[in-house]
Amino acid sequence: MTERIDTSFIRRELIRRMSRHDVDVLAQSIRQMQCPDVQRELCDLMFGKDIKLSRNAARLFLHLAPTCDQGYLQKRKGKIIDRVLTSGDNTLSRLLLSLLLQMPFDKEDFHTALFDFCLKTVASAHKPVSLRVLCLKMAYVLGKIHPTLLREMMTVVEHTKSLGNLSPGIQVAIRDAERAVAAVFPSSWSAYGEDVER
Repeated sequence: MTERIDTSFIRRELIRRMSRHDVDVLAQSIRQMQCPDVQRELCDLMFGKDIKLSRNAARLFLHLAPTCDQGYLQKRKGKIIDRVLTSGDNTLSRLLLSLLLQMPFDKEDFHTALFDFCLKTVASAHKPVSLRVLCLKMAYVLGKIHPTLLREMMTVVEHTKSLGNLSPGIQVAIRDAERAVAAVFPSSWSAYGEDVER
């Protein structure tokens, strides 16, 4: 018989300040218990009002994601995106973007507000580097759905480069984005997707 984990157990564990080791240990114990309700319970906490609980639930979800039912998360993609856009918490947004980047995106998944949020964050020198890097990756994923949007993304990238004093993390992310965009377009196109005159 499968051992069940109740919400109070997860909440009790997640309410405290958790180190990376604590998350690893909890994720391992949940995998061993094979509780079918863990995803539902974690989503309830992740979308709740308590930011600390939401962060820890998202952190745990990231550890469990490779063994989770991907369909379950896919069905909640819109809710995860809404949480990124409304949380106002950089850490929670970073964790949720990390979750989103593990999911496939297609035309039905395109979310204009998320694309705009990502571009605005990339261009903001006041946002944490880790969040800006993830936003650039997410903007690229969304831009590939409608390649003309990659032009807009690259305009923001060029603006960001012009500001100077970029951290090494942002510089690497920008170089990766430029390479990725160049690979998407045929050789007769520039990195911005505009026709190159011959």
